[in-house]
This record gives sequence, C-alpha cells and structure tokens, in this order.
Amino acid sequence: MSTFPVGYEIDKHRLIRKWKAEGLIAQNMWRTFEEVAEEYFSELLDRGIIRPVTHGYNFSEVETCFYQVNHFMSQFLASLSAQQNFLTSWTLKSAVVAAATAGRMEARMVQRLSLHQPDPELQALLERTDFSHTRSLTVYGAVNQIPLDKFVHLVVLDLEGWENLKDDDMVQICSSQFFLLKYLSIRCTRVSWLPPQIIELGYLETLDISHTQIRELPSQVWELLELQALDLRNTQVKLLPGALRRLLVNDHQMDKIVTEVPKDIVNWRFLEALETVDLSNCSASFIENLADLRFLEVLAVKWSFHQCYDEKCTSALQSAIHRSGCLKSLTIHCELGCSMEFLDSLADASPVH
Repeated sequence: MSTFPVGYEIDKHRLIRKWKAEGLIAQNMWRTFEEVAEEYFSELLDRGIIRPVTHGYNFSEVETCFYQVNHFMSQFLASLSAQQNFLTSWTLKSAVVAAATAGRMEARMVQRLSLHQPDPELQALLERTDFSHTRSLTVYGAVNQIPLDKFVHLVVLDLEGWENLKDDDMVQICSSQFFLLKYLSIRCTRVSWLPPQIIELGYLETLDISHTQIRELPSQVWELLELQALDLRNTQVKLLPGALRRLLVNDHQMDKIVTEVPKDIVNWRFLEALETVDLSNCSASFIENLADLRFLEVLAVKWSFHQCYDEKCTSALQSAIHRSGCLKSLTIHCELGCSMEFLDSLADASPVH
C-alpha cells in the first residue's frame, strides 16, 4: 500500500494484478487467486487500514474499486516496509541515504522501489544504488532522470501518471532487457505509440495503455500469448490487428466492427478481461462466439437500443453467458430506453453479477 503517494486513490484491480504478477498471493485447490485477493482486501478494510472512495455514490449499491490509506497509516506502512526491505520509497529519502552511506546491503539490494517526488538528489542516489534485485518499480508524477537500464529483473513496471515518460523510453522498455515483465502500465501518460519490440516481453500478463495518446497497436501485441488483461479505455485505438482485427474497444468512438470472431482468437487462451467492446452493430453469431474465450472473467459491452428487442441478439448474449464457464462480471452500457429484462432468465442459472 505504501507504493502510492499519501492520499492517492488506489485502484483495487490495479493493485491485485500487481500482487499477482509478483506472486504475493498464492491460490490453491480450494480457493482461487481472486478469492484470496478479496479476503486480503476485506481484512484491510476490517482493520481500518484502507477505506473505500465512492465519489458520492451509494456504497451499498455500487461496487467500490478505489480505496485510500489514511495519512498516518501510509507513513507507518512506508517506514515499516523500508525497515523490512520490502519496499523503498523516495518519501524515506533520508533513511535510504543514511543506509547507503553506512554501506548496508539493504540499501544496495532494493526489492521494490516507488518514486513519486521530484528531487535534485534523486539521480545521484539512483546511480550509486544496485537495482539488479529490484522486481517492482513504480514511478509517478514529475520525477525525471530514471536510469531504466539499471533495472534488469523487473516483474512489475508501473508508470501510471509519470509525466516525463516519452515515446523513446518505450523502445528501451519493450526490449529483451525486461523480458521478465508480467505487468506494464503506462496509463495516463503522454505516450503515443508502442514499438514492435514489445514482442520481447514474452511473459507479459497485464498491459495497461488506457488514457494515453496511442492510436494503434503493433501486430506483435497479439503474439503475447501470456497476456491476460489489455486495457485500451480512453485511447483512440480502433483497429486491432491479428486476433481481433477490427474489434472496437474504445467506448467513446463508434465505428464498424467485424461480424465474426477470427479463427486465431484461440491464441488468446488466457484472456481474462475484455472491456469495453462495442457490440451495437455486431451480428448475433459474433456475440455468441464471445463464449469461445473460455477464461474470460470480465466482459463489458456497448449494447444498442434495437438489440434489446432483437430476439436473435438477446438469445445470442444469453447463450454466450451460459457457455462462459469463468465469466464473473458482465457490464452492459446501453442507450436510453433499453430494457434488460431479457437477462432475467440468467438470475438463477449463472454466477455472473
């Protein structure tokens, strides 16, 4: 929790995927990864370590996805994490500098690093610190001059909100040097492209490029067979190459879409989340074939007024939900006046909520 600045609104799903990438949550034959993660969050809530942020909505009616850590607890967790060499934050600069001066091994073998405060002394400290054992790097805000070449064994690279991330940096990030990466987020940055070298990130499970200036994806993205979550929200990506050539996932731009799922969709056998997909002009067969994504757990779609009263479309969506054995969450964004009564028949037959 101390990865984030004081007062930061933490995205629950973002944090859980980072936990998963680092192997901090273990599933077993009795409980899934998600069930264990939910238990952890419940315990954090019960202990008062975090509190939900509802943005004025009724917490009892809306699933809360954002949380905050109070100021005192945030400082305490940051201090405790540094003492146990679990996470080093630039907010504890004085302690880190003192440790480095004393020659302590903990200061030279940082496991996790969080940087969210610009400081003229930062570059010098980073240059003399050993990051060969660092598995997680989080950079936020106006921090600059990060020697990315020193982080050779990263599993998590979270650059959400980093103001100084440039397109040129993406070539270095998407290289064989970071072949162990499982989680990469460049959300809310000024990046406008992804290089074809992203194919080097063969273990990548989560790719978040939402709220960026990216307009298209390189075809190499679809060769990342371990990819489980791809977030394209609030981008201008319209045409997707490869497995989903023209599937629109931007919930603000409406355009033509394919009418059938390409055969090589099975290459994405580990895909767990797909949101938001515009189905307003899709055929019933396309909708029903979404069930071929066997591991899909989260699906958000754009639904048109006429589809609500088109028996073929409603039956296709019902069939897709029934056949999707792993689907846990379905969100339907529909036009004014749309009726969702056709979903009533799923109330007792499906665990989807």
